[in-house]
Amino acid sequence: MNEKKVYIIIIILTLTLIIYDHLTSPVLSISSPGQTEEACAPCGAPCKEE
Repeated sequence: MNEKKVYIIIIILTLTLIIYDHLTSPVLSISSPGQTEEACAPCGAPCKEE
């Protein structure tokens, strides 16, 4: 293999890993801060416990 093909393969593998990591991130399970169960305010602030 020549160097150009090796560099292209490395770049493709790196981009694939970055995209995979981004798509499997646990942060994506919450669509917005106010969507959590314990949030009372639209900004996602937690409820005050008394």
